[in-house]
Amino acid sequence: MDSRENVAICPSSSFDYSKAFDQVWRQKLLLSLADKGIPLEYVRWLNCFLSNRQARVRFADATSKMRLMKQGLPQGSVLSPLLFILFINNLAELLPPNALVAMFADDVTLLATHVDKREAEKEVQTLVDIVALWSKQWKLTLNAGKCEACFFSMDPKEANWSPSIIIDGRTIKHEPTPRLLGVTLDRTLCFATHTANVTKSAASKLKILAKLAYTDWGGNKFELFRIYQAIVKSKLDYAAPAWQPWLSDTQFNKLEVVQNRALRLITGQTKSTRVTASKPTLKATKHSAIGTS
Repeated sequence: MDSRENVAICPSSSFDYSKAFDQVWRQKLLLSLADKGIPLEYVRWLNCFLSNRQARVRFADATSKMRLMKQGLPQGSVLSPLLFILFINNLAELLPPNALVAMFADDVTLLATHVDKREAEKEVQTLVDIVALWSKQWKLTLNAGKCEACFFSMDPKEANWSPSIIIDGRTIKHEPTPRLLGVTLDRTLCFATHTANVTKSAASKLKILAKLAYTDWGGNKFELFRIYQAIVKSKLDYAAPAWQPWLSDTQFNKLEVVQNRALRLITGQTKSTRVTASKPTLKATKHSAIGTS
């Protein structure tokens, strides 16, 4: 048996559409809605909603002329994200059922797995060709300069290899640490880079907590704990099920360091105070606050 059969070789590609909402082909959108079985009275209403929309630009005291927006979806409308999802769903229906695809609004990510990296690369290229052709037919512009190819493998021998994915005759760049919906990935999926990013971001928010915890006029411990959950813990735990279970003890301890610093600020303890001494104080304060409310 090949020793590499237990190694996951996963080239993937992420796409970037230039001004995706502004380039939606309205007529094609309405036709696809009718084909999907949307009642025609709704389709006619949406046609009126999208038609004859005008816009102008205001800068200081100057205002431009009105300009008719012939295509695209209106920015800021609550309907626009839903309509765009229905629009790009036509692409999802073209991709093979067994394809690994992650789509969220105008973010499209394709993934292929194989014990042979070249075979996985071919599978991704096939999917990319489908996306590129559909984008041309539906008049969406793929920004090849911002599209990314990445590679995941536990084999250290593959560390310097990068997939060659082509869009319109142009090889898209290889990104060793791509971001997928706010989570930074890496080749071995150890999430060391993401951990470093979130701990740095969360630690910067501790300055706010320190100001609010001032002993003379600061908030009580229960209020500070709620602020901690909102501005610090929310960053540490964003998309946590996707990456925290795979962290090593060393990486997980980095998260604990930030949380412990916050705990000392909330409870008014010094840096040398043991963490176990702060937890009972916080718990008692929380019950006290609830009991007096």
